[in-house]
Amino acid sequence: SKEGFLSSSLEIDGSYLVFTMKLDKDWEKEQAAKVAAKAKHVADSTAAVQAAQKAAATKAAEEEAARIAAEKDAAKKAAKEEAERIAAEKAVAKKAVADSIAREKEAEKKALEAKYDHPILKKFGKLAKEVGGHGGMDFIMTARLVYCLQNGLPLAMDVYDLAEWCSIAELGALSMDNDCAPVAFPDFTRGLWNKFKGYRHAYATPEEEAQTEAAANRFTKAYKEATAKLKLWTLYDNVQNAKTDAAKKKAQTQLDKAVAKAKKYAAKLCAL
Repeated sequence: SKEGFLSSSLEIDGSYLVFTMKLDKDWEKEQAAKVAAKAKHVADSTAAVQAAQKAAATKAAEEEAARIAAEKDAAKKAAKEEAERIAAEKAVAKKAVADSIAREKEAEKKALEAKYDHPILKKFGKLAKEVGGHGGMDFIMTARLVYCLQNGLPLAMDVYDLAEWCSIAELGALSMDNDCAPVAFPDFTRGLWNKFKGYRHAYATPEEEAQTEAAANRFTKAYKEATAKLKLWTLYDNVQNAKTDAAKKKAQTQLDKAVAKAKKYAAKLCAL
């Protein structure tokens, strides 16, 4: 019937409409999903690009910072090297000036020493330094004494010096026995020391000195030969190492005889 047809048509149209509407909704969801996926892809791509750009910028900044730091280090190193070079040049120049002044002073000092050096120090000073003894002064005093005796000259040390030097022991004991009290030092010259006008050392002539020294050297050489030939040091050791008084007396007699022979032997060689 017509009503039935219309009713069927409506039902079909309604179902189609529902189906169509469902399709539309599914399509809308699908499109929405595509749009969301595309948007996510765009967002991810943008984030990746931004991250890459940020990493590149960070790397560039780090490289720039490293370059600047390297330049600063190089500049500091160069400045330090320059400062050290300048300091070294200043030190060299300062040392050169100091050395020059020192050489001038040393030359002036040596000139003054040569001008005012005492004749006794000129004669015995070098040997005295080698021998030693209170800086060589003991040797110089002994050498001066021997020099005067060898050349028949007045001694630099007289009987008054002898008295003064020997009195120190007695005066020292007297002071210490009285709680180290001061002790008056006697004037053995009875005031004459203050009336003596000046003092001059006595010297032999250069010819006399040369002759005396040559004779002394000859005797020293001859006596050394005699000492070795007669074994004087062995005989001396025998005296020192003797165990009994009798053995020591016997060894001393042998030594005395050998010394007498050595002196005669040296005198004989010197006379040749």
